[in-house]
Amino acid sequence: TIAEEIFNKLYSKYDGHCFLANVKEETRGHGTISLKEKMFSMLLAENVKVNTANGLSNYIKRKIGRMTVLRVLGDVNDSDLLEKLFGNHGWLRQGSRIIITTRDKQVLIANKVDDIYQVGALKSSEAIELFSLYAFNQNNFDMEYYKLSKRVVN
Repeated sequence: TIAEEIFNKLYSKYDGHCFLANVKEETRGHGTISLKEKMFSMLLAENVKVNTANGLSNYIKRKIGRMTVLRVLGDVNDSDLLEKLFGNHGWLRQGSRIIITTRDKQVLIANKVDDIYQVGALKSSEAIELFSLYAFNQNNFDMEYYKLSKRVVN
């Protein structure tokens, strides 16, 4: 959710942009080539076909290399995936950004990211409020539901 909000605030400042929320699930279900095709099709606003899981065609590198691009990849769990998707970052235009969300900090460390933002846990009252908004579509409810919600959140 935080990454999506950042994307929504920043994407208009870039020549190309893409937001992929469930990278782990997408890769598991359709494979790396499909993910690359989807991402580069969004960035270039054209239908892109990719022949290999590793590397990129010179056409894509040249075209993307002239653009500033914003890529947000959510739920990344494979340290090698970023190299498969982007290869060497040397061809990216200065000012381009890649934002990655993951539950595995080692994915970020292995890819030598510039900055890591770690989201802290919610306070108990905030967690109960968030839970009740999703579970009951309201944040005020009977004491019976409050006790049950508190047990679930804990």
